[in-house]
Amino acid sequence: MVEAEDPDLYNDVTNSVFHTEEVNLRMDETGKFINEFKVLENIGRGSYSKVKKIVRQFKEESGEHAEEFLAMKMMHKPTLKRERAIRYNNKGEM
Repeated sequence: MVEAEDPDLYNDVTNSVFHTEEVNLRMDETGKFINEFKVLENIGRGSYSKVKKIVRQFKEESGEHAEEFLAMKMMHKPTLKRERAIRYNNKGEM
């Protein structure tokens, strides 16, 4: 079991955060891709987002092929903005 205070765990997580405003979807004979990530399976779904298991395939500096397995949380921005407008008034109060 890894303790939460483990600095290596924290560094691994923060180094694997990707943020994008633009999404490029494509499909080929090997599967479905969102930007450079291959979608493997659905992990979960909530009211405002979906979570998918993905793999990022890349070449290391040594030239070797490598894979990094991650989770991708996809949020629908227009829905979030609409919900925020409903919940808060002009002063930011609920």
